[in-house]
Amino acid sequence: VTNGSGNTVWSVSNSAVATISSSGNSCTITTVGDGDTAVTATNNGTTVTCDVLSNPTKVTLTYDCS
Repeated sequence: VTNGSGNTVWSVSNSAVATISSSGNSCTITTVGDGDTAVTATNNGTTVTCDVLSNPTKVTLTYDCS
């Protein structure tokens, strides 16, 4: 979400599958369990959601939306 000023708000719908930490417009998503979760980013009224499917392999993803 790169349309606005201010910070992007990040969230996950299922914290048993993934956790999220953020700083400004960047976030790090770490899978912690099996299953799927929705990752949502919101900035200046624009929202983007993507699905993350996790299997037993632990994965860390970092996004920078500045």
